[in-house]
This record gives sequence, C-alpha cells and structure tokens, in this order.
Amino acid sequence: MTYQTINGFGVAMTDSAAMNIHWLGLNSSAPVCRAFFGDEGNRYKVVRVPLAGTDDSLRKYTYDDVPDDMQLQNFSLASEDHEYKIPVLHEANALAGGDIKFVATAWTAPPWMKANNDLVNGVLRQTPEIYQLWADYLVRCLGAFAEEGIHFWAMTTGNEPLNGYLPFLITFNSMGWMAWDQGKWIAENLGPTLQNSSFNSTLLIAHDDQRILLPWTANVLFDTHPEADKYISGIAFHWYWTFFDPTWIMESTHERFPDKFLLGSEACSGWAPWDFQKVKLGSWSRAEDYMDDILWDLNAWTTGWVEWSSPLNMEGGPTWAHILVDSSAIVNLDDAEFLLQPTYFAIAHASRFLPPGSQRVSHRVCAQCSESVLGLLGRSTTVHTTAFVTPDDKMVLVMHNA
Repeated sequence: MTYQTINGFGVAMTDSAAMNIHWLGLNSSAPVCRAFFGDEGNRYKVVRVPLAGTDDSLRKYTYDDVPDDMQLQNFSLASEDHEYKIPVLHEANALAGGDIKFVATAWTAPPWMKANNDLVNGVLRQTPEIYQLWADYLVRCLGAFAEEGIHFWAMTTGNEPLNGYLPFLITFNSMGWMAWDQGKWIAENLGPTLQNSSFNSTLLIAHDDQRILLPWTANVLFDTHPEADKYISGIAFHWYWTFFDPTWIMESTHERFPDKFLLGSEACSGWAPWDFQKVKLGSWSRAEDYMDDILWDLNAWTTGWVEWSSPLNMEGGPTWAHILVDSSAIVNLDDAEFLLQPTYFAIAHASRFLPPGSQRVSHRVCAQCSESVLGLLGRSTTVHTTAFVTPDDKMVLVMHNA
C-alpha cells in the first residue's frame, strides 16, 4: 500500500541565520551551505523564507513601515534581504541543482494595518480595504523576490496566527487570525489576488501553527468559507507542544482533507520555558527528539519537515526579541567555525535518503525482529521506523532504536 509523496526537508533562512553565515566570512560560508544543501551534506530541498522581520532579526521591521501608505508606494525589500538572505538563497539553490522549494511566510502586517498599531500581537484591521491591502502586500513580496531571482514554490497564510492573541506569552513579531476571519480573507482577498497575478503557480499553504490545533482550525476555516478550499494546496504545522498531541491528530487531518498535503514547517529545541540551557552542544537527547518527531510525522502523512532558523550563534541568536533557541548548526564567531550538532545528523537520516518524489509504503516490524535488533544493541526499548520508495526505485527504511 502506498501513501504520501515527499516534498522535501529543509530549514528556515532568517535574518539571523543568513547573517551568521556571512559573518563567518566568504571563505567559510560555502562549507555551511554545502553542509545544508550540497550533495555531500543534508541535501535540503525546502527553505522557508520570512517576508520581512521575525524574532530572529536584529530589529523590528516590515517592508512598508510608512503609516497609512494605502498605495504601498514605500514598499521595498530590506537591507537584510539584499545583503544577507538573498545571496544565501542563491547559493543554496545552486548547490541543490536549482531544485529548492522556497516557501514564503509573513510574521505580521505593518503596524499601521493592525488594530493595535504594533508589530507584536494584535489583529489586522477588519475593513475591506485593509484585507485587500494585506493581500496586495503579500503578492508584492513575491514580485520583489522574483526580481532578485528568487521564485517561491509556496506561500503560507501567515506564521502562527494564535500568537496574536497571547500578549503575555508572545513578545515578538506576530499577528492574530481567527480561523473564520482568515477563511474569509483567503476566499475573498488573498486567493483571488494571487490567482489573478503572474504568481498564480505559487501554492497557498494554510494554518502554519501548532499541530495540536489541528484539525479544528482547518475545519473551521474551510467549513465557514468553503470557497477558500480551491485556493489552498496544503496545511503546515509546527512541532511545539506536541507532547500534548493525541496520536490521531495528523491522521484525522488527512482524512478530513485528503487533497491537501501536510508539511512540518517549523521545529527546534531549547524553545520551552523550562529549557534553561538554550543551546546544548552535542546533545543526543535532542537529536532523538528530532528523530522521533520526523518518523512520527512521516508515518502520519507528512510530506516534509523544516527546522527553524539555522545556523545560530553560541547563545542561540542573534535575536532582537531575546528568543534564544538551539539549532542543528552553531556558529562560533570567535573562532570563525561552525559546529554540526547531533540534531543535524538526525535530520540527515531523512533528508539525505528521501528525496522529493519518494513515496511512503506500508511496512511492518515484527516483534521478534525488533527484540533481536535491540538485543544486539543492548537496548530494551522500541524501534521506530518508516519506509519509502525513492523515484529511482530504491527501498529506504529509516530506523531509530529509541
């Protein structure tokens, strides 16, 4: 029996990540990119690209911070794009043979488009003019990057819309959406605007928020505005708080929306409030967390898995919002070197051997075989596995003796 087809694995190229690569110096940046995108490295094929600033930036900004610019006359990409992100994106695409799937995501609208007039929290002003202007802004983003030679395979409908309603917890770039409001905006503004533009081949991906919120938010979005369905190709989710997830979440989401691909669009370690040591060099327990999550997702219809911002520095930044986290690659600027973490090699178990187009197939691990393998390893726990057939008809079994 066959299941989903792989879109790819990868990483988010934030301002901080691109800056860390550049700050290593020209002679050192190529090895970092080769480790991520080269054939001898992890062979990443998906890069999530923030549209303007995130918590992993050095400052707070959008692409049009001139108040009440209803014609977007002051819209422009930022110096961070021209100096850091875009050069790295080109290098990544070249190393990947031109096959990178770039995924665009905005964290927030400009403050003057929002009810709270702030980059952090709040919601879009609920007027027809602003709803349309936000759609126009996003399509302008696609055009601006296209002029720089970066063409987006997909765009999400916005990063973590729940965050806009959590002012005491979320202190970085964010904008809230209720699912029914976002469904209306997709159906009446973003979907038609994208469809009628020269970027109508760019796919739209909904949700882009915590996995635990599925399938509820998707149900509400599509049930309240069925006309949004024709514009949405996929559903993206993040791995945070997944220890609360019931095991049926992803299966239920696929059963409800079998025509939408699922994509794990953000994951990192060191994010939790109780993670007092944000960066843990050489942590194999965090690598096991990555491995378990990747296998769990792949066995539940997921078509790819994308790590959050990487590489980061020794503290887990830089970040204007002081949101420090861990990363699969750590840059030591003092010694002009980068370190590949165990989590990097966890991702490699999937990314190196499951190229885009690989299809999951049914498989079974018998209890006797599992006991034999674990006996040889001196372990008494379980084996987690997934199986795929690659486009060149190779059978791949990914296994974690957890």
